Amino acid sequence: MVTLDDRWVALLGWQAAAYQCQARESSRSAGPGVLRRQRLHLIANNARFLILQGESFPNLVSLILALILRRLSADWQAVYRHPIVLAETFVESPRFTGACYRAANWIDVG
Repeated sequence: MVTLDDRWVALLGWQAAAYQCQARESSRSAGPGVLRRQRLHLIANNARFLILQGESFPNLVSLILALILRRLSADWQAVYRHPIVLAETFVESPRFTGACYRAANWIDVG
């Protein structure tokens, strides 16, 4: 949950990365198959991102993503005893453009 002046403004949910993701696996940074499987636990998937109704101001989404990513690895380390080195998400392209992720400098891999 993201708060501003004691008000909830957004909700985010993170989970383990999908076991197989063709776009991620075909990207240059994925490495060989064995390494991909060994490194999979180092990836977190942004499964949910909701800006609550009535809460909006310029750059809100990219600000939230930046702040969350600054602390995600430490939080993950505290719970799961290993860091996160990559965050990913999936955008339902018929309904959404993914502009908020591009604005936050996320890389579209497919």
